[in-house]
This record gives sequence, structure tokens and C-alpha cells, in this order.
Amino acid sequence: MDSNYLEFENKFRGDPDSIRQQFSCYNSLIEKVIAGIADPKFVDIGSGRGEWIQNWNKKIKDCYGLEINSKMVELTREMGLTILQGDAITSLKGFSSSTISVITIFHLIEHLKYDELIELLSECYRI
Repeated sequence: MDSNYLEFENKFRGDPDSIRQQFSCYNSLIEKVIAGIADPKFVDIGSGRGEWIQNWNKKIKDCYGLEINSKMVELTREMGLTILQGDAITSLKGFSSSTISVITIFHLIEHLKYDELIELLSECYRI
């Protein structure tokens, strides 16, 4: 299943450069959020193939991706990215409260049940 989803992404989602270009509209917002923070910490939930986190990994020292798909984790770790493997809620519970400056989530919440979404948002708020 894990490799099937990666194959699907590679075939239908678009190439990494086009994905980075699509997400670039958020760059100025992220830069405003981290302005003045000495050591910002960034978490991308559902980091997939790593296009978005790859962009911020060059600018923010503490940059993490959270991904459940083992093939995508393997791919992104080979790219030198710090990716935690597991479901988002369990992974977020590993972070101390009030330690993360920026959390991004793209194309994930539509896969969650309502109670999972509420728990995910609660964990985001906590960290």
C-alpha cells in the first residue's frame, strides 16, 4: 500500500518543482510568523514527498516532517530531511508544549474522522 500511494503521487500530483511553486504563495506568511524568533521550529504534518519541508529545511534549522507512509519517509530521509514516521497525533504528542513556531498541514485533514481532526488540532494548539 505504501509504495502504491507514492507511485500515485509521482504520477498524478505533479513534479516536485511545480509543487514547491504552488506552495510558494505561503512563503511570505511563514516568514512573517518566524520574523524575530531566534530559533524557530517548523513542523509539516503529512510531509509526503517532502517538497514543502525541503524548502524550509534550508531556512530553519529545526525543521521536521511527520509522515505515516514508510516509502515517503524513506525517500525524504534520503534527501537529508528530518522526518518522523507515524501518525500525526501520536507524533505530535512527542513534542513538548509551546515549542513549535510553525505548523503546516496540506492535503491531510480530509482523510481524518471528525474526532481525529479535533484531537489533531488540539495537539497543534498545545505545541
